[in-house]
Amino acid sequence: TSDDAGSAINAIWRSKEFDLKQAVHFSHAYVDFRGQRSGILKFRYNVDQKGWVERQVDMRSAYSDIRRSQRLLIGQTGRTIQFEVADNTPYVNFEIFEIGCEYRPLSQGAEVNQAIAVNATSNS
Repeated sequence: TSDDAGSAINAIWRSKEFDLKQAVHFSHAYVDFRGQRSGILKFRYNVDQKGWVERQVDMRSAYSDIRRSQRLLIGQTGRTIQFEVADNTPYVNFEIFEIGCEYRPLSQGAEVNQAIAVNATSNS
């Protein structure tokens, strides 16, 4: 996100909708990032097109080269999921390395799997 005379310019990235072809339990989402200044990243997910749920990620980091990951509770059952990240805070500079989620098929004894929405460095 950049700024113009101190006012925020909104930056938004939205993933495609991921269809897992069967109902699963989405346990957590995670965001792997490096925060370079203070600011709040808005992280949203939408399970089965039932509406966006927003979580906030604090982007503050003691050093600009620290890479961190934050897990966010989802706790919903569904077949599809979509992600969005947004920020409209001035003077924020950060990188997103990976966005994904952990899910488990509904069958007994199924293992936890991961779905990755982004797996590359992106500047926002």
